[in-house]
Amino acid sequence: RRVSDTATAEMARLESVFSSYDVGSELSRWKRDDVGDPSDEFSVVMAAALDWQRRSDGAFNPLAGVVSSMWERAVVSGAPPSASDLRDVVESIREPRFEMRDGRPVRLGDCAELNLNAIAKGFVVDAAVRSVAAEFDPAVILIGAGGDLAQRGEQPSRVAIENPLRPYDNEPPLALVELHNGGLATSGGSRRGFRIGDHHY
Repeated sequence: RRVSDTATAEMARLESVFSSYDVGSELSRWKRDDVGDPSDEFSVVMAAALDWQRRSDGAFNPLAGVVSSMWERAVVSGAPPSASDLRDVVESIREPRFEMRDGRPVRLGDCAELNLNAIAKGFVVDAAVRSVAAEFDPAVILIGAGGDLAQRGEQPSRVAIENPLRPYDNEPPLALVELHNGGLATSGGSRRGFRIGDHHY
């Protein structure tokens, strides 16, 4: 219980930094220009998000929430967005809307829908592993948070990967991965997407 409490406390602490759902989180306050000096942890993750947006030529984008919002509106209206609307919205977020100055993120445009979910969870589970290792030094640590895992220890851990085409509790795993002193993130269409009429997008 003490190990679990230590990991959970660290994850909750960092949730108060990175949550896009909590209006009081550091991320939410930064988007409202209500943070005087961003924390080191927030700045590190923002710098990593900007770096990966540039490295991937926009395939990774912390403004992907703009696209998600378009799909959410489409669910309400009952009509999927057109190809041209999707191209336009993707083009609208191609350029980053913040930059790093002296190691701190500075807004350049509308960041209302910026979120760090795709990169912050990995940072959070890594931090939880470090907090447990510092206090308890167990033989193996494996911490997961909604598709993001971090493992450290003397022995590897075997991780089962769900078949995204058959996401059922009694379905055998699609694959087994041996994870040793590293991390793993998974995602799949069965857990993500939008239903409009009879179609899952």
